Amino acid sequence: MLLKMEITGFYCNSWPILTIKQNNIKVFEQPVINNNSVNLSIANKPFTIGMENKSFGQDNVWDTTVDEDGNIIADKYIQINTIAIDDVEFEQNLHKIPYHSIENGKTDVYDKTIRFNGYWDIDLEGNPYNWLIDIANHSENTGPKLSYFSDYNVIGNFKDHYSVIDKIRKLISR
Repeated sequence: MLLKMEITGFYCNSWPILTIKQNNIKVFEQPVINNNSVNLSIANKPFTIGMENKSFGQDNVWDTTVDEDGNIIADKYIQINTIAIDDVEFEQNLHKIPYHSIENGKTDVYDKTIRFNGYWDIDLEGNPYNWLIDIANHSENTGPKLSYFSDYNVIGNFKDHYSVIDKIRKLISR
C-alpha cells in the first residue's frame, strides 16, 4: 500500500520529526524541514503516524516559545496538508481518529496538526479501501464540537448515509 503525505514542519529549537511505525518498529523517521513530501510503500496492516521529539521542559528545554504576554511566537509542530492511502485522500477525516498524545492522553485533533509527542493509530487491516470508507462515513458527532487547539467546528448526523452504505455493501457482497 502506498502512503503519500504533503506536510509542513515548524521550527522551535529543532525541526519536528515525523515518525511512522508498524508493529512498533519505525519504518520512517525524518525531520520535516519546511514543506516535505512523503511517498512510502508500507505493508497492508495497521500503522501509526506521529512525532516523538518535542520537548516539554526536559533539561529545561521547551519547544514552544512565548512572549511576555503569553502569545506563542515559535512552536515545533507538523501540519498535515494532504494524506492519502493508495491515492485516496483522507486528511478531512483525521479528526475522527484520536491522537494518542503522550503529554495529554487521547486528544481530538481538528486542525490536522501534530502538536504533541504521540501518534494517530491507523488501524486498517486487509483492504485499505474498506478502512477509508469506514472512516469517511463514521461519525460520533451529535452536535457541534470545538477543538481546544482550533476554532474549527464539526457538525453532523450521518445515520442516513450509514444506511445507504450498508445497503451498497450488502449488494456488493452478493
